[in-house]
Amino acid sequence: VFTADRPPKEMLKLEDRLKTRFEWGLIADIQPPDYETRMAIIKNKAIRMGVELPEAVLQYIAENITANVRQIEGTVNKIMALRDLEGSSIDAATVTRAVRDMFKDPSDIMPTSDVIIEEVCNFYNIEDSALRGQGRTKDTALARQVAMYLIREMTNLSLKEIGREFENRDHTTVLHSIERIEKLKKSNPEITEVIKDVRANINARYE
Repeated sequence: VFTADRPPKEMLKLEDRLKTRFEWGLIADIQPPDYETRMAIIKNKAIRMGVELPEAVLQYIAENITANVRQIEGTVNKIMALRDLEGSSIDAATVTRAVRDMFKDPSDIMPTSDVIIEEVCNFYNIEDSALRGQGRTKDTALARQVAMYLIREMTNLSLKEIGREFENRDHTTVLHSIERIEKLKKSNPEITEVIKDVRANINARYE
């Protein structure tokens, strides 16, 4: 079983022979569970844990926890743990306290520049010191520009502050790098996919 967030034909870094091999198999688009499925999962999980949840609680969880099955099951586990720990009854208030942190919008999470640089290095298979330093190979230069672009997009750092992350480069150099990536995104679909992939890897660190 091979899983991914896109079909094989859209995996630009995958060799053609592997793309066709994967397309030869059964490709299934798996979507997040709908409301009825979420309700069934919650009820089943609660029954297996030996507890009957009020209908209002079931609806509250099903309406608010929508990302994936693991998150739904984790929510039920948290509710049970809170009940056992505090001896409180399972009502809407208990559920709200148990899962409040799970409602946090991913857009509120701001990655650090170190995490962004690390993920860019992993993607391009480049050493951190080379990316931050003076390496001038084509791949290193492009990776550095991608890192600067993503730091600008995903953090509140100024151009000057971004420059400090790369051996105190001048803010005009940072600006030039960001502008180059923005231009490449319009003319080079592969760069757009690279940005998408690295951004997804960064966000996955905070899930």
